[in-house]
Amino acid sequence: MALLDFILNLVGLLFWCNWRARRFDLVAQTRPATLTGTIRRAGKHPVRRWHLPVLLVALLLLRAPLYETFGTPLGWTGKIDVGPVAVPFRTDTGTGLMLLFSAYSFGVTLVVFQIWTLFFSVFKTSAADPDAFRFGLQLQLGQVARWPLLCKALLPLIAVTALWWLASWPLNYFRLLPPPSSALVRLEQALLVGGSSYLTLRYPVVFVLALYTLHTYVFFGRHVFWRHLDQIARQLLRPWRRLPLRLRRMDFAPAVMIAVVLLLAHLVENGLQTPLRHTASGQPAGRWVDLPGLVDLYARTTR
Repeated sequence: MALLDFILNLVGLLFWCNWRARRFDLVAQTRPATLTGTIRRAGKHPVRRWHLPVLLVALLLLRAPLYETFGTPLGWTGKIDVGPVAVPFRTDTGTGLMLLFSAYSFGVTLVVFQIWTLFFSVFKTSAADPDAFRFGLQLQLGQVARWPLLCKALLPLIAVTALWWLASWPLNYFRLLPPPSSALVRLEQALLVGGSSYLTLRYPVVFVLALYTLHTYVFFGRHVFWRHLDQIARQLLRPWRRLPLRLRRMDFAPAVMIAVVLLLAHLVENGLQTPLRHTASGQPAGRWVDLPGLVDLYARTTR
């Protein structure tokens, strides 16, 4: 069931990306400067732009009873994991909570995807010709792709903090998380979730460095994708070049950076966490990262 939820989230993400990209019809906008530019579609496109968000909403609505029907006999419990807190959703608690789980599950997937897209848009590449990589980033980010570096760096913290502050209210109402003792504590919890959103960047970092290492020793052609990947990886590795991590033709900098990134993420997520008290129904309410100096702060949330 968890694999099915992941696949359906990817399907919903495809609907979202196509909805964002449908604003630009490259065939319709082509100027007839050449013979190819005179080509136009013979008829209307079977899928209009407004069909895609409708399909996305239908997917989120229809999969909720599916989870309830098949998840209950299997004893499956859905989980929304945002880093500092993991919220369990039991499938035998009703369709209403499954609808909430469906929306939250896709919401987390969409936010992570947007953070990754924002991360790749930070790096400058020297590819002069237009390509699908840079054009795709601009399609998904819109005007945000042109923002200054500092604004892009702070955007995940601000956006995820605001989103979690709003999302925590239904979770408290349905007793999935203990209600905070004050509005200030709710804001502090949201800030912690917003700060932990940067931990999701370990996946694209490891992915880029692993492919870069493979491409260093195996030639995969001159596709523009590999040019972008090599340039992004070199920018990531720039602070490590001062260290003696190269032995003849062997470059150990990517492996060292991968190990450091995974170790830091593991220490933050697993080495510094304590369980909260159980909810009134006896289910665990989740786990908050017990960062140094915040033990007393989050002890107040269960009082």
